[in-house]
Amino acid sequence: MNEIQTYFEHAWNTIKEEIYSAEDISWIVRTDEAATCIYTYRYEGYYEGRFVKGSGRATNVFVKNSDHEWKLIHEHLSNV
Repeated sequence: MNEIQTYFEHAWNTIKEEIYSAEDISWIVRTDEAATCIYTYRYEGYYEGRFVKGSGRATNVFVKNSDHEWKLIHEHLSNV
């Protein structure tokens, strides 16, 4: 758990002043217990002092836990 926490915290701090958006969201699975969506993501911000921006495709898989809360259990991002 510590390794994955360190990875995510580093990733979140890599692009400063990041603006992230999701577009063209399509829910390809929707049940009472699980849901999956695909979408286009876009980001912009500063990496090592330079303005950068990009986009890609994403897939997110959610499940409802025993407390009836939706939890993200899988995410895949790829560059366009």
